[in-house]
Amino acid sequence: MGFLRRLIKKAQTDKFGFYSQAEEIALNAPQKKMRGDDARRMFVKNGVTKQELQDLGLDDLFQQDRVTQDEILKVIEENRIEFTATEYKGTAPSNIGFDTDVLSFEEANQSLFVELDDGRKLTYFPLREARDGRFGVFADRNAIKAPGFGPDEVVGVLDTGPDATNFEFVDEVTEGMPVFREGSTDVIGRVKKEFDPESARITEILEDEDLARDALSVGYNRNENILSYIMDEDNESIRDFLFEGASLDVLDRTDKDILYDAAYFEMEQQYLDEPIERVTATVDGNPTPYSMVGNEEIGFVLSGSSDPRLLREGRNFLDDEVPGQEEARVQLSAALERYERIFEGEEGNLRWESSTLPGGENPVETVFKLKLPELLFSEEIHYPDAENQVFHVRTKDRLDKNGNLILYVEEFQSDWGQTGRREGFVDPEAIEYAESKAKDEFEGLFDIYEGVKAKNSFTLPGFIDQTVRALSEPYNIRDVSPADSVKFGIRSRSMERIKRVLDDYKKDITDIARQQRKDAIVASFSENEKNNILKNIYRGAYLKGQRSQNFYLPEPLKRELLQAEQGPLNSPLEADQTVVRKIISDYVDGDDLEGIDKKLAEFSSEMIAGTTLPEVNDFTLEAKRRLLSGFGAESLGQVQRILKADAAEDIAETLELEGLPRDAVARLEKAYKNFSTDEKAKKGAKMISPYTSFVKKAPFVTDTESWNNLGMKYIFDRAAREGYDGVSFTPGEVQKNRWNNPGLIGAYDEQIPFSIKRVFNPSETTTGKPQGKTITVEDDNGIEHTSRVFLLDESTKDGQTIGQKAAKRRGMYTIPPVGLLSLQMLPAEKAQAAEEEQKVKELERTFPEAQEKIGRTRSGMPMSEQNSGILDALKGAGEVAYEGLSDLVIEPFMGMSGAEAAFEMGATPEQAEEARRKAAAMVDFETSSPTGRRYKESLKGGLGALGDYLMGEGQMGRTRSGMPLGPSRDPAQLLFQEALVPAAEAVTEGALGIIGLDPRDTAEMERVRQEAARPFIEAIQPI
Repeated sequence: MGFLRRLIKKAQTDKFGFYSQAEEIALNAPQKKMRGDDARRMFVKNGVTKQELQDLGLDDLFQQDRVTQDEILKVIEENRIEFTATEYKGTAPSNIGFDTDVLSFEEANQSLFVELDDGRKLTYFPLREARDGRFGVFADRNAIKAPGFGPDEVVGVLDTGPDATNFEFVDEVTEGMPVFREGSTDVIGRVKKEFDPESARITEILEDEDLARDALSVGYNRNENILSYIMDEDNESIRDFLFEGASLDVLDRTDKDILYDAAYFEMEQQYLDEPIERVTATVDGNPTPYSMVGNEEIGFVLSGSSDPRLLREGRNFLDDEVPGQEEARVQLSAALERYERIFEGEEGNLRWESSTLPGGENPVETVFKLKLPELLFSEEIHYPDAENQVFHVRTKDRLDKNGNLILYVEEFQSDWGQTGRREGFVDPEAIEYAESKAKDEFEGLFDIYEGVKAKNSFTLPGFIDQTVRALSEPYNIRDVSPADSVKFGIRSRSMERIKRVLDDYKKDITDIARQQRKDAIVASFSENEKNNILKNIYRGAYLKGQRSQNFYLPEPLKRELLQAEQGPLNSPLEADQTVVRKIISDYVDGDDLEGIDKKLAEFSSEMIAGTTLPEVNDFTLEAKRRLLSGFGAESLGQVQRILKADAAEDIAETLELEGLPRDAVARLEKAYKNFSTDEKAKKGAKMISPYTSFVKKAPFVTDTESWNNLGMKYIFDRAAREGYDGVSFTPGEVQKNRWNNPGLIGAYDEQIPFSIKRVFNPSETTTGKPQGKTITVEDDNGIEHTSRVFLLDESTKDGQTIGQKAAKRRGMYTIPPVGLLSLQMLPAEKAQAAEEEQKVKELERTFPEAQEKIGRTRSGMPMSEQNSGILDALKGAGEVAYEGLSDLVIEPFMGMSGAEAAFEMGATPEQAEEARRKAAAMVDFETSSPTGRRYKESLKGGLGALGDYLMGEGQMGRTRSGMPLGPSRDPAQLLFQEALVPAAEAVTEGALGIIGLDPRDTAEMERVRQEAARPFIEAIQPI
């Protein structure tokens, strides 16, 4: 068995001890060419997992009718899986810290605004963008909620440039910060904060009768002032509302104030049960602009008063919501590193020692990565400088109560795997399906493109430009198969452009309908009525204390009124109705009809937005009445539907006049609907989008068990290499408390032990805590946490130890490593156990101890009745060689053969040296064995005849243990042809160098084997 194993070609073994079982099978394939399905069966039968076949590209290759060994090896080489690891060590004083404070109810529900000189109050919208490209705009809250809100409604913006503190982002948006007129450097006001009842859900209570009664009931029972007011029988209205079921309309101003107090009290009490906390990153003890707000119940998000650019850009690399304070600190640290290049210590040093249990020594953080030609995954939080990381592991050295040195794993996590599980992995099959589905839908649209591509877009509706862009690429690749275009997802992307076409079409329809409604309203009033309406609105805006409504006044009129106000009058202008009327009347009468119509059309939009100016309300009520009457409708919604139908008809007629299909839009809608309602196609399109949240697939990351198993092999291999006595993992409870994620309990307490069982199969349970095999560590609060210790000398069910299995060369996919003899596969554990048992037996039989002696050779060399077929072969060769050749060749040959046989059986260096000595001594005997007689017959024809025999084929043979010796060649022939002839053709040192390449060697064993081989290799050079 040893010689056969020695002749098996080994796959490349990396520095972590991993090799590809598929490559090893391919190197030793019994045939150079075979059927594809036969090859697949052979690989699977011999322990290659389906995942390995897929990751190496063999799954596709084996679909061919015939495959060659060279083709298989070429595909494996092209898709070779290689690993690398980066270690972060050392300790450096961290200059990053975190402050945590609890926000009051008022602080948690504040809104930012700016009050202009004319009394207008503009609300802050941090995620809106102004026309000048700056983020963080101020606009009228009512206007921004109205349909059709756009950049025109933006009035003020923040100066979102770098500030004097050298941070990339400005400090937190605070009171007193200047607000600039959009597109200029003019300061129009300063930021103020106020309590926002809407944010605090108080407004919701004030407008809902049931919620209002609930709030009053709470206040009635728990607030003395509210109780006193309600109990006063003079306050009949609020009593009727609370006890008699009256509507909110019965409440007077004072009642509403009490209701407000009750709503405030109720929401504050609810808030205090789970208040909002703010976590702020500090550098050298000073606060930075980076903070997150939330609590353990709802999670943490970036503070709404953060720089608006950070709020927008942060969505690209920070999580939208993180579960707890600890993860919030991780996110904020990542922001400091990304934007300010501020690290916790020096680059290359530890990143997250603060996220470990106290105590321990030698903290190490390792990022285990795939070596890939392209970037498939990176994350910006834990290790932003790493690419394609399969997992990271953080460890410390700790001693258990027995004094054992334990490799204590503080954290083991795959960001790639977890992101894929949460967001989904890119599926090439789904993408190709989406391309195929989109191709089918586009086939019926190309006549539309042919009709519009040469048209003058100025004569066509606005959405046609988008239509040209949406159809041009699919049109140009209409003969390309989906499989060939799938890389770029051209058709899927273009289908999303169809959606934008339809959105633009709907916007065109809405804009046309809105303009038609305004035109209808304006046309329903006479010229004299229009003039009087405008004059009435202008007087109301100026004279009735509605200073905050002065945006109803045209700028020229406003300036004229303000100038008159500063003139030589003895009383306030507001009291002089004659002067006000004359200024306003002259202004309106001097305006042309088009200007009057335009202004009235603007006021008509208040029908939906709402206003507090009575004169405008009066106008919109009358406008509504005339509009409904003119269209014979019962509601504004019905009017809107009529107007939109008319607009759609107008667009259809325009298309027809331009020679385009009248039903173009309907066909585009149908195509998009067919595509977007196909869930598989829709999913595939999302995967190819440049903004996709799906992550790309790679070996080991698509399946939790795969990266867990790989990680266990790596961690225990490291423990074995670096002299640890055992390995332990933090309990799931620690991880749950650290990251506020209950799901981590199962990951650490169930999944990791399961992987250890799969990979090493210890004799004792992996989920329990056997006596004497635990370690206990206290957290910062003094709470003890006990973990299972997996000692490396702990036995496994196949008779080995965890340490022995961990230190072995191992398949990166196979569990456990499989044998390769005769390319046949036993059940995994059975195969390994059988192999180990057979190794011991073969070593004992081949090189027996003294008590087994039953006879001696002529020279006095003791013989054993347990001699194996291999030893018989060696003995026979020696008999012949002794009679026909000189000791110069035979003794070295026997010595080298004995050492190699012992090595293959797993002997120690000392045992291999003893085997060399015993085998070399066996040359002093007569030719008596069957194999020796065959050799002797060949030798009668001279040395050349012996060479012919050794280079030919003999009878099939087996060792006494039943292991096959190989097809049609006895062991001496096999050894001579496969090992000795190549050695003879090489220079001596080259041959010895080949021996040194075996990855299983220790330095001492390599020395013994080379010294045993040297005399023979030197001796056969002349031959």
